[in-house]
Amino acid sequence: MVPYPRNPYFTGRDDILGTLYRQLHDSRTAAISQTQAISGLGGIGKTQTAVEYAYRYRDDYRYVFWIRADTELELTNSYVAIAQALNLPLKDAENQDETVRYVRLWLSREEGWLLIFDNADRPDIVQPFLPGEIPGHILVTSRAQDFQDLGIVQPLEMATLSPQEAVTFLLNRTGRMELAPSANNPDGQTILRQDSIPPTPLKKGGSGRGAGADNLFPPSIRGARGDQNSDNEQSAELQSATDLAAELGYLPLALEQAAAYMVTNRVPFAAYLASYRKQRLKRLEKAKPKLGNYPDSIATTWALNLKEVQKTAPAAAALMTYCAFLHPDAIPFALFTQGAAALGEPLATALADAADDPLELYDLLEPLGSYSLIRVEPEGQSLSLHRLVQEVIRAELGDAGCQNWVEPLFKAAKQVLPEKDEDLEYQDWPTLAPLVNHVQELANHCQQREIASTDAADVFHAMGAYLLERGQYSLADLLLQRALELRRSLLGDEHEDIANSLDSLGYISRLTGRYEESEHCNQQALAMRKRLLGDEHPDVAGSLNNLALLYDNQGRYGEAEPLYQEALAMGKRLLGDEHPDVAGSLNNLAMLYYSQGRYGEAEPLYQEALAMRKRLLGDEHPDVATSLNNLALLYNNQGRYGEAEPLYQEALAMWKRLLGDGHPDVASSLNNLGCLYWEQGRYGEADLLYQEALAMRKRLLGDEHPDVALSLNNLANLYRDQGRYTDAEPYLSEALQLFRQSLGTEHHLVGRVTENLGILYAAQGRTEEARSLYQQALAILEPRLGAEHPWTVRCRENLGKLEEGNRE
Repeated sequence: MVPYPRNPYFTGRDDILGTLYRQLHDSRTAAISQTQAISGLGGIGKTQTAVEYAYRYRDDYRYVFWIRADTELELTNSYVAIAQALNLPLKDAENQDETVRYVRLWLSREEGWLLIFDNADRPDIVQPFLPGEIPGHILVTSRAQDFQDLGIVQPLEMATLSPQEAVTFLLNRTGRMELAPSANNPDGQTILRQDSIPPTPLKKGGSGRGAGADNLFPPSIRGARGDQNSDNEQSAELQSATDLAAELGYLPLALEQAAAYMVTNRVPFAAYLASYRKQRLKRLEKAKPKLGNYPDSIATTWALNLKEVQKTAPAAAALMTYCAFLHPDAIPFALFTQGAAALGEPLATALADAADDPLELYDLLEPLGSYSLIRVEPEGQSLSLHRLVQEVIRAELGDAGCQNWVEPLFKAAKQVLPEKDEDLEYQDWPTLAPLVNHVQELANHCQQREIASTDAADVFHAMGAYLLERGQYSLADLLLQRALELRRSLLGDEHEDIANSLDSLGYISRLTGRYEESEHCNQQALAMRKRLLGDEHPDVAGSLNNLALLYDNQGRYGEAEPLYQEALAMGKRLLGDEHPDVAGSLNNLAMLYYSQGRYGEAEPLYQEALAMRKRLLGDEHPDVATSLNNLALLYNNQGRYGEAEPLYQEALAMWKRLLGDGHPDVASSLNNLGCLYWEQGRYGEADLLYQEALAMRKRLLGDEHPDVALSLNNLANLYRDQGRYTDAEPYLSEALQLFRQSLGTEHHLVGRVTENLGILYAAQGRTEEARSLYQQALAILEPRLGAEHPWTVRCRENLGKLEEGNRE
């Protein structure tokens, strides 16, 4: 009675099959283990897995019975078929209920059977068909999630295939296994020393006004060696198969439909993938599944379930439709419990009390869970759904209907975000983090459908500001740019929100080394804020501070200092002496004094900023870590290593706890601690930290960021001190080239690295080359930093020692 033939392309699921076997054969818990269920979304492979189980373990059973359990009629017909197959009494009874009762009796007294109820989406109608005693095994496949009627409390929830399993299925099903992997081919911010670039103290922008996810794809593996063009083609095809599997969400039914089309039409993976990315569901539905006993295509498989939910639970259907425009994974409950009013009816009424009673939302989700259309994740207070379910819903709505569902989601998101972007605090990060992927998805829909609203702009700006603080600069930049574009198109040229966008973009441009863009944005923001808000306003102080940060980064200390002073004085007048923005201004002014070698003036300001931040923000806050780091920099530069090291270590540990291991500030902290070890001659420890910081900066900031050049410079100096001149020179040359490209030929860091290259040449006895480099460096440093700046003094001393050595 089991479906025939066995699917020759069945792939994976060894974990499910093994678990089923162990549970059904566990004699120690026979009373509860002899009945088990596989639960999951339609098309995920429940029936195929049950069929495979029956074939794989058929020798363990005397009888294997397959019951179609969609309706009571099919259940009855299947039991009659069992009676006829076994030639049981009452097999031809006029009243088929009598036949069913006799089959149940037979099952109660016979051993060694496996009874499979397939598509039992209503477990309640299956219960009357179960035998009174269960000396055999019962397996149920169902979209339902609740099997308490059948005595099953913990069903096996079936997920999609793993990425590798999905790719293997595609290759096998399309006869392209030659592409499969072979067994043997699987898959400056440093401390100032005589010749080092000083660590850049971490700076904070103006009070939040622009201030300061796993790869599921398996590795791409080449096929067998041969002709180079053939190798490249095979590698491209394997990557296309990998990408297609991901696009289809690793769902077995979707993979089968795509494979069926490719086999029939002899289409390569790359061509199908390109077409699918344009046509989406329309392309997938061009072919029906040919193997695997799938009765329907993707769209048809879920259509009846979706229509049933729309008819019986309209609020649940509305929530499901909104989910179709978000990222499919980890959709936060808060978006609906806090934003229900913005989503309109029927959700506004259905979730009116959800903020006070969390079970209101669970009640609403129950109809969706009963068909496995969603997966509820109570630990994360979120839900997920399959991306192809989203495709089916969006296809049903059509392009015209989609806009009506996207715009309210921005209003709902605003209910979760801080009211104003300047209110963004570290304490808000746990609330904002779950929204990142969903705002990205909404941004894609806005671009595709040309949706423009001030709500969208506000959400993009707030999320961009958050990502800026988290060090995710590329994504933050895209969202902030999009916010500015929308605001300009909707609000005109003069508006406070436009000034906020310009200020944020100026800040992120500075962090990414785009100084010309940064200055342009900062100056525009400052001028606009003065026109709109007057000369005395906290946002104006924020703009002054951010422009000063830029000038400071460029070594334009004379221009930066009066702006810092003005921002600090204005902050105190408007916000009082005890405010996080005032602490930020104190920190930044101290950083300026540090950069100029005015250590006596810098230290009390750093200490005051640290104490104020601890009072206002608590001991565990990223700004406190910044102050600890900066004070450590000062002590390090003064040779107070014993005081510097514990501060460095505390700052690094705090940043890792608060920001995670993948943040630019963590890279800076590793780099700075490495500098301390270098100063102390602990070269092995320094090398490890420098290498880690360099790798992290390249990963987070790109290969051409100024901070990457700082790390290269510092590694070169470390190697030079160890006499590893051949290792040092290419690092210094690359650092010098990067600085010239990103900062211009007259920047003080260019002068510093030029001098460092001269020191290397001098150590090698290349006197004339060293002299020329010292002279070039001095010509940059003296006009930029002044004749008495420590860097200028040291460069002049190095040149003098070289000349003196020649005379001797």
